[in-house]
Amino acid sequence: MFDAISYFPVLTTRAGELNAYEQCYPDVKNAMVPVFTLTRYAETESFANSAAALTGALEGRPAIVDFDPRARPVTSLAEAAERRRRNNLRRVQAGQSESRPRSERQLANDAQRLRRTEAFNRSLADLMNPSEGPSRWLDLVETFPELVPVLRMTDAAALRRQLERTCAAGRPAAIRIRISEPSETAIVLSCAGLIRSCAPFVVLIVDAGNIWGRGDAAAAGILDVLRRIRHDVGDEFDQVTIIALSTAFPRQPLRSMPPVLPISDLALHREISEWFDVRLGDYGSLPNRTEDTIARGWFPHVDLATPDHWHVSLYENNRDATKYVDASRDIVGNQELWSQKVECWGTEVIEQVARGDQIIGGRSFTHPSPWLSVRINQHMSQMVRHRL
Repeated sequence: MFDAISYFPVLTTRAGELNAYEQCYPDVKNAMVPVFTLTRYAETESFANSAAALTGALEGRPAIVDFDPRARPVTSLAEAAERRRRNNLRRVQAGQSESRPRSERQLANDAQRLRRTEAFNRSLADLMNPSEGPSRWLDLVETFPELVPVLRMTDAAALRRQLERTCAAGRPAAIRIRISEPSETAIVLSCAGLIRSCAPFVVLIVDAGNIWGRGDAAAAGILDVLRRIRHDVGDEFDQVTIIALSTAFPRQPLRSMPPVLPISDLALHREISEWFDVRLGDYGSLPNRTEDTIARGWFPHVDLATPDHWHVSLYENNRDATKYVDASRDIVGNQELWSQKVECWGTEVIEQVARGDQIIGGRSFTHPSPWLSVRINQHMSQMVRHRL
């Protein structure tokens, strides 16, 4: 399965990450298979819309898909009204005028958004149902031929039923094990016999999570999981597609980090490859955070991905968008560093911003979100073009 593919970046369908993939050149897209976590698309009522948006970006190429299990927060109309009342009270106490009342149209839109969010959460609850959820998840994915499901691991019986269904249909399926969750390895080991008979259709993703500062422990954890499964499955294990997944991008604020960061995922992959035939998986230069939050402002920085490192030009000017221009010029002006760039959309953006243009393709490169796309796009292009 996926014999010609060596790289499996893990992304979500959030706008910035999906855009980073969409902007990849065709040769880069053809040489990798992304693993996408479906998130809610706009204000839709199910993951079906996210899957449809993803397949549009894939343009017929395959992808492995999971879904975000977190429900969307819901604020009732009464709660929203009370919040507005309290805000108005604070404004009056501060000597300011009250905000204008919501119009009938605005109130109708509020009610519509609430209805859709509640519908989405009900749809998510159906997928999360321990007994029926796994089959409903397969029902959804099977409507999109390009997509390979990450199977739900609620328990061994559920995993067994899903494997039997996908294998009987001749469709590939992925099993994702987090080495930090021993129960997941136990569930997979209990299905070793079925994995043996379905091996050509099985993709095994062994996820070490964030390995910044703990590469040796992560490698040991992945090897332990693979050896145990290999022992129970037997020789047929060689037919399973194995992805060693990690992320080496630090969780700590970049302001506190050195300006050159090693891509340690590559060293981990080399170590695992001495024992098993594994493909490289990473989080596309993301630190694998559960939420995209920016606390107490942000510091403008531009990142250049080279074959083995990330190079960060950061200015400690809180929320100063003009410093993206200076950071871009720092990178482009360093000829030894700039010569290691990969030709891609991300480096084109850096070059244009270095010339002073911060509106590119209708996007404003004056805040962190679009710059995340720039780094991810570079990173994936480097992994395909220069590392694998």
